[in-house]
Amino acid sequence: MGKYLKEICSTKCARNSLFKSQDRSCKQGNLDVVEFFLKLTGIWNEVENTAKRQTCMYEAANKYAKMAEQDRVHQFLMGLDDDAYSSVCSQILT
Repeated sequence: MGKYLKEICSTKCARNSLFKSQDRSCKQGNLDVVEFFLKLTGIWNEVENTAKRQTCMYEAANKYAKMAEQDRVHQFLMGLDDDAYSSVCSQILT
């Protein structure tokens, strides 16, 4: 039983790391903005689904959720095509 649980944890942790690296390196490329956002949303959902859950206080959970949302906005903006959106992104980020 312990070996089985270790396997599940290591597989889940490995998948989580893989999805986290994908969301950090995700770029718009040939996708339109909506397709790019949907791609990132799918990756973010996989990260959430494979993350280790810990119980925390309501206030701490709210702060974490707000930080995660800000991080996702930055990831989205930084992944957009520089040629088409660089001025809009820089205005939003400053």
